[in-house]
Amino acid sequence: MLIEKYNELVKNYYKYLSPDVLVIGTGISGLVAANELSKLGYNVTVVDKYIRFDEESRSYCRKIFVASENVIDFLNDINVGYKEYDGKIFIENFELTIKLLSILIDRNVTLLLDVNILDLIFSKDRVSGALLSIGSDIHVSEANALLDATGIDCVTVKILEEREKDLDIRRKGSRTILMNDSKAIVEYTGKLIDGLFLSGISVAEVYNLPKPGINVEPLIESGKRVAEIISEELSFK
Repeated sequence: MLIEKYNELVKNYYKYLSPDVLVIGTGISGLVAANELSKLGYNVTVVDKYIRFDEESRSYCRKIFVASENVIDFLNDINVGYKEYDGKIFIENFELTIKLLSILIDRNVTLLLDVNILDLIFSKDRVSGALLSIGSDIHVSEANALLDATGIDCVTVKILEEREKDLDIRRKGSRTILMNDSKAIVEYTGKLIDGLFLSGISVAEVYNLPKPGINVEPLIESGKRVAEIISEELSFK
Protein backbone atom coordinates (compact mmCIF):
# COMPACT_ATOMS: atom_id res chain seq x y z
CA MET A 1 0.00 0.00 0.00
CA LEU A 2 2.78 2.45 0.91
CA ILE A 3 4.65 1.64 -2.30
CA GLU A 4 1.49 2.24 -4.35
CA LYS A 5 0.94 5.61 -2.68
CA TYR A 6 4.58 6.55 -3.24
CA ASN A 7 4.37 5.60 -6.92
CA GLU A 8 1.21 7.66 -7.31
CA LEU A 9 2.89 10.67 -5.70
CA VAL A 10 5.88 10.32 -8.02
CA LYS A 11 3.59 9.99 -11.03
CA ASN A 12 1.65 13.14 -10.12
CA TYR A 13 4.87 15.02 -9.36
CA TYR A 14 6.29 14.36 -12.80
CA LYS A 15 2.93 15.05 -14.42
CA TYR A 16 2.73 18.61 -13.15
CA LEU A 17 6.43 19.36 -13.46
CA SER A 18 6.76 17.85 -16.95
CA PRO A 19 3.61 18.99 -18.76
CA ASP A 20 3.07 19.31 -22.49
CA VAL A 21 2.44 23.02 -21.93
CA LEU A 22 3.49 25.22 -19.02
CA VAL A 23 1.21 28.26 -18.84
CA ILE A 24 2.78 31.07 -16.84
CA GLY A 25 0.10 33.52 -15.74
CA THR A 26 -3.51 33.28 -14.58
CA GLY A 27 -4.84 36.23 -16.59
CA ILE A 28 -7.79 35.76 -18.93
CA SER A 29 -5.69 34.93 -22.00
CA GLY A 30 -3.66 32.32 -20.12
CA LEU A 31 -6.72 30.65 -18.59
CA VAL A 32 -8.51 30.60 -21.94
CA ALA A 33 -5.44 29.05 -23.59
CA ALA A 34 -5.16 26.44 -20.82
CA ASN A 35 -8.87 25.69 -21.23
CA GLU A 36 -8.55 25.19 -24.99
CA LEU A 37 -5.39 23.09 -24.75
CA SER A 38 -6.81 20.86 -22.01
CA LYS A 39 -9.90 20.27 -24.16
CA LEU A 40 -7.58 19.01 -26.88
CA GLY A 41 -6.09 16.50 -24.45
CA TYR A 42 -2.79 18.21 -23.65
CA ASN A 43 -1.30 17.91 -20.19
CA VAL A 44 -1.27 21.52 -18.96
CA THR A 45 0.18 23.07 -15.82
CA VAL A 46 -0.71 26.66 -14.90
CA VAL A 47 1.59 28.58 -12.54
CA ASP A 48 1.59 32.09 -11.14
CA LYS A 49 2.56 34.07 -8.09
CA TYR A 50 -1.11 34.87 -7.44
CA ILE A 51 -4.47 34.82 -9.21
CA ARG A 52 -4.08 37.52 -11.86
CA PHE A 53 -7.53 39.08 -12.06
CA ASP A 54 -6.21 41.91 -14.23
CA GLU A 55 -3.38 41.45 -16.74
CA GLU A 56 -2.90 45.21 -17.03
CA SER A 57 -2.26 46.06 -13.39
CA ARG A 58 -0.64 44.64 -10.27
CA SER A 59 -2.74 46.71 -7.87
CA TYR A 60 -6.01 47.51 -9.66
CA CYS A 61 -8.68 45.08 -10.78
CA ARG A 62 -11.53 45.94 -13.14
CA LYS A 63 -14.90 44.75 -11.94
CA ILE A 64 -16.55 44.77 -15.37
CA PHE A 65 -15.32 43.75 -18.80
CA VAL A 66 -16.93 44.75 -22.08
CA ALA A 67 -16.98 42.85 -25.36
CA SER A 68 -18.93 42.51 -28.60
CA GLU A 69 -21.56 39.88 -29.27
CA ASN A 70 -18.81 37.72 -30.81
CA VAL A 71 -17.99 36.30 -27.37
CA ILE A 72 -21.52 35.10 -26.54
CA ASP A 73 -20.95 31.53 -27.72
CA PHE A 74 -17.76 31.32 -25.67
CA LEU A 75 -19.49 32.64 -22.54
CA ASN A 76 -22.40 30.24 -23.00
CA ASP A 77 -19.99 27.33 -23.44
CA ILE A 78 -18.36 28.01 -20.08
CA ASN A 79 -21.65 29.05 -18.43
CA VAL A 80 -20.71 32.65 -17.60
CA GLY A 81 -23.50 35.19 -17.29
CA TYR A 82 -23.54 38.55 -19.05
CA LYS A 83 -25.76 41.54 -19.72
CA GLU A 84 -26.45 43.12 -23.07
CA TYR A 85 -26.83 46.84 -23.60
CA ASP A 86 -26.55 48.97 -26.72
CA GLY A 87 -24.90 46.21 -28.75
CA LYS A 88 -22.28 45.47 -26.11
CA ILE A 89 -21.78 42.56 -23.70
CA PHE A 90 -20.95 43.28 -20.06
CA ILE A 91 -19.21 40.57 -18.03
CA GLU A 92 -18.17 40.44 -14.38
CA ASN A 93 -14.40 39.96 -14.21
CA PHE A 94 -14.45 37.80 -11.07
CA GLU A 95 -17.12 35.46 -12.43
CA LEU A 96 -15.23 34.96 -15.69
CA THR A 97 -11.90 34.31 -13.97
CA ILE A 98 -13.30 31.99 -11.29
CA LYS A 99 -15.34 30.04 -13.83
CA LEU A 100 -12.27 29.45 -16.02
CA LEU A 101 -10.28 28.35 -12.97
CA SER A 102 -13.01 25.96 -11.82
CA ILE A 103 -13.24 24.39 -15.29
CA LEU A 104 -9.50 23.77 -15.30
CA ILE A 105 -9.62 22.24 -11.82
CA ASP A 106 -12.51 19.98 -12.88
CA ARG A 107 -10.35 18.80 -15.80
CA ASN A 108 -7.50 17.99 -13.40
CA VAL A 109 -5.32 20.72 -14.85
CA THR A 110 -2.59 21.46 -12.31
CA LEU A 111 -2.75 24.98 -10.84
CA LEU A 112 0.22 26.09 -8.73
CA LEU A 113 0.33 29.44 -6.92
CA ASP A 114 3.09 31.17 -4.95
CA VAL A 115 5.36 30.39 -7.90
CA ASN A 116 8.19 32.61 -9.16
CA ILE A 117 9.99 32.02 -12.46
CA LEU A 118 13.70 32.15 -11.68
CA ASP A 119 15.12 31.24 -15.08
CA LEU A 120 14.39 29.64 -18.44
CA ILE A 121 15.89 26.34 -19.53
CA PHE A 122 17.27 26.00 -23.05
CA SER A 123 17.90 22.82 -25.02
CA LYS A 124 19.13 22.82 -28.63
CA ASP A 125 18.44 26.55 -29.04
CA ARG A 126 14.84 26.37 -27.84
CA VAL A 127 13.12 27.06 -24.54
CA SER A 128 12.42 23.67 -23.00
CA GLY A 129 11.39 24.54 -19.46
CA ALA A 130 11.70 26.84 -16.49
CA LEU A 131 13.32 26.95 -13.08
CA LEU A 132 10.53 27.50 -10.56
CA SER A 133 10.49 28.70 -7.00
CA ILE A 134 7.41 27.10 -5.41
CA GLY A 135 7.09 28.42 -1.89
CA SER A 136 10.50 27.76 -0.38
CA ASP A 137 11.44 24.97 -2.82
CA ILE A 138 13.22 25.09 -6.18
CA HIS A 139 11.98 22.86 -8.99
CA VAL A 140 12.77 22.29 -12.66
CA SER A 141 9.76 22.11 -14.96
CA GLU A 142 10.34 20.72 -18.43
CA ALA A 143 7.70 21.34 -21.09
CA ASN A 144 7.24 21.11 -24.84
CA ALA A 145 5.93 24.67 -24.88
CA LEU A 146 5.86 27.63 -22.47
CA LEU A 147 3.22 30.33 -22.63
CA ASP A 148 3.83 33.72 -21.03
CA ALA A 149 0.46 35.17 -20.06
CA THR A 150 1.74 37.32 -17.19
CA GLY A 151 0.49 40.60 -18.63
CA ILE A 152 2.47 43.73 -17.85
CA ASP A 153 4.98 41.69 -15.84
CA CYS A 154 6.03 39.73 -18.95
CA VAL A 155 8.31 37.64 -16.75
CA THR A 156 9.93 35.40 -19.35
CA VAL A 157 10.85 38.33 -21.57
CA LYS A 158 12.49 40.06 -18.60
CA ILE A 159 14.63 36.96 -18.15
CA LEU A 160 15.52 36.90 -21.85
CA GLU A 161 16.47 40.59 -21.75
CA GLU A 162 18.94 39.95 -18.97
CA ARG A 163 20.25 36.52 -19.94
CA GLU A 164 20.04 36.15 -23.73
CA LYS A 165 21.24 39.53 -24.95
CA ASP A 166 22.27 38.05 -28.33
CA LEU A 167 18.59 37.44 -29.11
CA ASP A 168 17.92 41.19 -28.97
CA ILE A 169 14.51 40.66 -27.35
CA ARG A 170 13.12 43.45 -25.22
CA ARG A 171 9.85 44.88 -24.00
CA LYS A 172 8.91 47.98 -25.95
CA GLY A 173 6.05 48.72 -23.55
CA SER A 174 2.33 48.86 -24.20
CA ARG A 175 0.12 51.88 -24.82
CA THR A 176 -2.96 52.71 -22.78
CA ILE A 177 -6.35 53.26 -24.36
CA LEU A 178 -9.59 53.22 -22.36
CA MET A 179 -11.21 50.70 -24.69
CA ASN A 180 -9.41 49.41 -27.75
CA ASP A 181 -11.22 47.36 -30.39
CA SER A 182 -8.00 46.68 -32.30
CA LYS A 183 -7.19 43.10 -33.20
CA ALA A 184 -3.46 43.82 -33.03
CA ILE A 185 -2.97 41.76 -29.86
CA VAL A 186 -4.58 38.75 -31.54
CA GLU A 187 -2.60 39.29 -34.74
CA TYR A 188 0.73 39.41 -32.88
CA THR A 189 -0.14 36.52 -30.54
CA GLY A 190 2.07 33.49 -31.01
CA LYS A 191 5.65 32.28 -30.88
CA LEU A 192 8.33 34.66 -29.63
CA ILE A 193 11.18 32.17 -29.97
CA ASP A 194 11.23 28.40 -30.33
CA GLY A 195 9.43 26.90 -27.35
CA LEU A 196 8.14 30.21 -25.95
CA PHE A 197 4.79 31.82 -26.80
CA LEU A 198 3.02 35.03 -25.79
CA SER A 199 -0.64 35.91 -25.29
CA GLY A 200 -2.73 38.81 -24.01
CA ILE A 201 -1.10 41.88 -22.51
CA SER A 202 2.32 40.21 -22.70
CA VAL A 203 1.99 40.60 -26.48
CA ALA A 204 1.22 44.29 -26.11
CA GLU A 205 4.21 44.77 -23.80
CA VAL A 206 6.66 43.22 -26.26
CA TYR A 207 5.36 44.79 -29.46
CA ASN A 208 4.31 48.25 -28.17
CA LEU A 209 0.63 47.66 -28.90
CA PRO A 210 -2.38 49.40 -27.35
CA LYS A 211 -3.78 47.60 -24.32
CA PRO A 212 -7.48 46.75 -24.72
CA GLY A 213 -8.55 48.42 -21.48
CA ILE A 214 -11.99 47.20 -20.43
CA ASN A 215 -12.45 45.26 -23.67
CA VAL A 216 -11.85 41.61 -22.78
CA GLU A 217 -12.50 40.28 -26.27
CA PRO A 218 -8.88 40.58 -27.51
CA LEU A 219 -7.70 38.66 -24.43
CA ILE A 220 -10.20 35.83 -25.02
CA GLU A 221 -9.34 35.66 -28.72
CA SER A 222 -5.61 35.82 -27.98
CA GLY A 223 -5.94 32.85 -25.62
CA LYS A 224 -7.81 30.85 -28.26
CA ARG A 225 -5.32 31.80 -30.97
CA VAL A 226 -2.21 30.89 -29.01
CA ALA A 227 -3.75 27.53 -28.11
CA GLU A 228 -4.24 26.84 -31.82
CA ILE A 229 -0.65 27.85 -32.59
CA ILE A 230 0.82 25.74 -29.78
CA SER A 231 -1.31 22.73 -30.76
CA GLU A 232 -0.21 23.03 -34.39
CA GLU A 233 3.42 23.22 -33.32
CA LEU A 234 3.24 20.28 -30.92
CA SER A 235 1.47 18.12 -33.50
CA PHE A 236 4.62 18.30 -35.66
CA LYS A 237 7.05 17.42 -32.85
